[in-house]
Parts: sequence; C-alpha cells; structure tokens
Amino acid sequence: MSVHPHSCCRPGGPGQVKAHRRLLKLQRRIHSALEAEVARLLGRLPEPIVRYEKSYKESFDSIARQPRRSSRELLKRRMREADVVLVADYHTLGQAQRTALRLLQDAVKPGEKWFLGLEFVPSNRQAELDAFSAGLIDTVTFLKKIRYFEEWGFPWEHYAPLVDWARQNGVGLVALNRPRELPLWKWRGRVAPKDRDLLERDRWAAGIITDLMEFSKDTPEGGATRFFALYGELHVGDAHLPAAIRGISQRKIGEELSLVTVHQNNDDLYWKRASRGPEHLSDVLELRGGHFHVISSTPWNKLQSVVSWAEGIGSEVEKLPRAGVLSVRGGPVAPPLGFDDDEWLSDLEGEALSRMQSYGDAMAEFLKLPAPTFDAVHLQSVHSADFVDQLRKDSTLSRPALRLIRELVLRNARFYLPCSKVLYIGSPSANGVAEMAAIVLARGNQRSATFFGDSTDTFFQALLDQAFGFFGSLLVNPRRKCDLPQDHLHEFLELRRRDPGSVEARSRLSTLIALEEQSRFLERLKRMRGNGRQQARGQSASVLAMGGIAEVATEVFASSSAEHWLSLWLCARNLGQLLGKLLHQAVLHGEVSLDQVRELAWQATDRRWRPAEVRYWEWVAAVAGQTVPHSKKQMI
Repeated sequence: MSVHPHSCCRPGGPGQVKAHRRLLKLQRRIHSALEAEVARLLGRLPEPIVRYEKSYKESFDSIARQPRRSSRELLKRRMREADVVLVADYHTLGQAQRTALRLLQDAVKPGEKWFLGLEFVPSNRQAELDAFSAGLIDTVTFLKKIRYFEEWGFPWEHYAPLVDWARQNGVGLVALNRPRELPLWKWRGRVAPKDRDLLERDRWAAGIITDLMEFSKDTPEGGATRFFALYGELHVGDAHLPAAIRGISQRKIGEELSLVTVHQNNDDLYWKRASRGPEHLSDVLELRGGHFHVISSTPWNKLQSVVSWAEGIGSEVEKLPRAGVLSVRGGPVAPPLGFDDDEWLSDLEGEALSRMQSYGDAMAEFLKLPAPTFDAVHLQSVHSADFVDQLRKDSTLSRPALRLIRELVLRNARFYLPCSKVLYIGSPSANGVAEMAAIVLARGNQRSATFFGDSTDTFFQALLDQAFGFFGSLLVNPRRKCDLPQDHLHEFLELRRRDPGSVEARSRLSTLIALEEQSRFLERLKRMRGNGRQQARGQSASVLAMGGIAEVATEVFASSSAEHWLSLWLCARNLGQLLGKLLHQAVLHGEVSLDQVRELAWQATDRRWRPAEVRYWEWVAAVAGQTVPHSKKQMI
C-alpha cells in the first residue's frame, strides 16, 4: 500500500463523496432512532407550542437563507459592540450551556459592566438571586428558595459553571422569567392560548432588559452597560424575544437596543451544511440581521440529551461511589479518565449493551466490516467495580496487569479485556459507549491477545485500540474533543510545578516526547517523498521509526510497578485519541479511503497480520497531511 493518498480519495474526488455519504447515512440512522425514542417518551406537543415552534422556524429560515462562514473572533467583536447578546439555550444539552459560558468569557473584559440574564429564575426571585450572587446564601438554599427542581428541572450542574463564573467576575445576575404566580394573560377576554403566553414571556423578559439598560444608562457611574442573556432556543427566534426587545426599547428609550443573537445547533441548518461536505460545517456562521449560528454539538446528541432527561436521569457525578466503596482498594473513585468539559454523562448502564450493539452495527455497515457481537461481552461499570477481584482467576492476566486494571478502575477509565471478554465502561456516557463499541469492532473475535504488558507490542496495540475507539466515537459525535499538543504541554508544565513525580506528569511528558518523534518521522518521510522515493508503508515504518517510543515502552515494561504501566497506558491513550482525530479528519477530507481504514485498524483475522508497531507508523504516515488546532480551547 502506497503512503500517498489513493487517487480516488483526493479532496473533492469520488472517494471523499462516497465516504461522506456513507457517514451521513450512519448519522441519520442514529438520529432517526432517537427521534422515535423522543416521540415515544414525550408524546405529541400541545398545539400552541407547535404554532410557536412553527413561528420560530419561519423566522429562522428567513435569516439563514445564505449563511456565511465566520469566525469566533468576529463573533466576539460583534458581541462587544452590541447592547444585548442573546444566546439560544437547549435546556437538556450541557454543551449548550458550556458554549454560552465560552461566549460570555469572550465578550466580557475586566472592569466592564455586564449583566447575565437567566431564564430559569423567575423575576419575583431577584432578591434570592442577589443574595446568592453576594454569597449570603449557599447553592442548596438558593435552589430550594427558587424551587429550581420543581419549576425548572433541568440539570443544575450544566448551569452552575456559567453562574459561578459570572459571580466571580463581577457580572450581575438578573432573573428574567415571568413568574408562574401571575394570572394568565387575557386575550380577547379569554385566557390566552399557550403560544400567546409564550409571547408574553418574551415581552416580560424584554421589558426587564429594557428597564435595566435604561436605568443603567442614567447612573452616574458612566461606562457602557451590556446585557448577555441565555434563553430557550425557540424564544430567541427573531419574531419572538428579539422583536420584543426592539419594539419595547424603541417605545421606552426612543431607540432600539442593538442586538446580536447566537443560535446553537439548528437541526435543519446542520443537515443542509453537512450534506454539502464536512468543510461547510464551520463552527461559526454569520446569518442575516445580526444573527450568528454556532455548531457545538450534533442533532442526535441533542436528542440523546432529551432522552436522558425524559427518563429522569440526574447527574452521574452524584451516582459515583463514595470513598471506600470499591473493594478492589480503599479510596475514592476519580472523575472519568480523559473526561472533557464537553462530555456529558448519562445513566446508560441499563441499556449500554443494546446501544453499543446499535453503534457497532452502524460503524460496521459504514466500514463494511462484519458486525460485532456483544452477546459474550461481560459489561462492567463503576457500579460493579468489585468485578476486579474475580479477575484473579483469569490465568491470562499477570500480577502487574491485575494491578494496572485496579488502577484504571479507581481512575474510572474505560478498557476492554479481549482474553476474558470483559468490557469496563466506567461512568457511562454516550461517547464512551461509542468508543468501546469501536474497540470491540476492531478486535473482532480475538481472545488470545494480551491485555497490556509483557511486550512492547501490547503498548502499540493499546495505542491503536484507543485511536480506533476515538475515531469510532467521532463517527457518532464529530464534535467530541480531546487534548491536543498545546494542551499536553500546558498540563505537563502545571504538573511539573505542582507534582513533578506523579503518574500524570510522566504520562504527559512521554506523550510530548512521542509527538516530537512523530514530527521527526514525518519530516524525514516528507524529504523521501520529495526525492521521489516510493516506499510501501510497512517498509517505511521499519526504516524510519526512530525507536524512541519503543525504547520508553521497553524500559517501562522492564519494571513491574503498576505506576510505570499506568503512565505508559495513559500515554497510549493520549496518542491514540489524537491519532483517531486525525484519521477521522482524513476520512472526511477524502485523503484516506475506507479500505485504508480497514487495513490500518482491523485485525480480527491474521489475513494480513503486521506487528502493532508497524501498523502504528503506517497510521502516522496515512494522516501526515492533516492539521488540527494547537489546543482544544481554540474550538467552541
């Protein structure tokens, strides 16, 4: 196999188009299944809400006819120029609130006068919100006083970081919602239908924003006052809250307040852009009339968040066992290993195998691989972590491997033991379930493979498992993030200052060394290509591999210390995630064909068996033309 991209897979060629269509088919299949599940759980929406939603769609379609690619920097500039910034909120999706926090951080500079409007607080609870903002009451008391869980009910942990950042940075908190205690608005002598009541909520919030902006302009403190509001996505449709703000401010102040409205993850716009190719899925799009659109999640992830909420699932963090619960070793269970701010947890344990089978079948169809089977898989999670004690009976696991498994369980990591068909998903999440489905798919029916240790090849196999697992999870959630080179450097420098001898510090350093080695390998490969030398991938790997990673692996495996093995396992995970991200990007750009993906990743038979180290360097060469941002913080 040549190191050069196959001619039919160049960007814009038939290979790219075919792969993209297959991926869209997979994603729409997942989306359709979740749509049916949401319909089953929620039933028919009331007719007034259907009318309100129709009005939103009509106004959105009118401003989104010719979207233009934009940038986070331009959006930041426009937000700072506006009087009022409205950000759409999809209440069940934690990513929506995290994106709002990032946008607020972009807009606010120290010393400026900003307010943050909150839909989940009714305006007759402003006194309680003020007391909470001033630190006079704690979070539990505040939530109890405003009846948060009874009247709002969406996960508080999604909103807490946004509120906490505002409190810590001098941003005033404003209650925006119309109190439920008020009598229903009368319309033509009768109680208003629900959609008219929703419009009245828009007018109520618009009145509060206008009053506050008018009052702030008249204060002797000076300086511009600006307002940032997080409000339900249907409410921020141009015909709803924005229109109410324009109308009320014109009448009360004599001029319209300038607005920037940021929509998030509109389904129709997402699918239209996705059908044109991955390059059209820009993070930020500029629409008409001061509107922007941010893609920070996918339509099917939105629906999955609705399913989790509708089934009464709370914060998974609250469900983690407390210190000392695990019989494998005393001590608390850590947060999920590799957990990113954008990964949402849900109670998938009860349905994890069926969802994993669904994801695995979809991935197998996409890649034209035999469908995986999970019938013989023994699924374990953080709630059954004492399974580790039973593994002592497994003669294929060495003592160091058992110690490593205990450490991984305590760190809430995900792993698969092909020898015993044990699959540990830690704290269940949609990303994690998709990731493990991909690893089982890649492993096929292998049962004789060593989990980790005893040979350098097991390190590279673990790296490839992590890479294909992350690649598979990106097929399901292409917005998933992982640590990128600058993130590893930043974390290493912080750890070197605080805890230089820690396992995490050593793993980050090993990751940086390996990334540097990859760079040298690719530079040498580039020079060879420039000289017109055509090398097969396997030959290139054996000639060009620097051996540095192998030397580190050999040194660590020479020790039976669980900390040494854990450090190396974390390094394999870090490198694998980045490699999986690059492969996903290469497939979307048509620079790696699906045939190449199968050759690189699938080793269920010995039809074309190559050592894992050789396949690793093949993989590195295959994605050589891909670039990613230096840090995940550069992405919304």
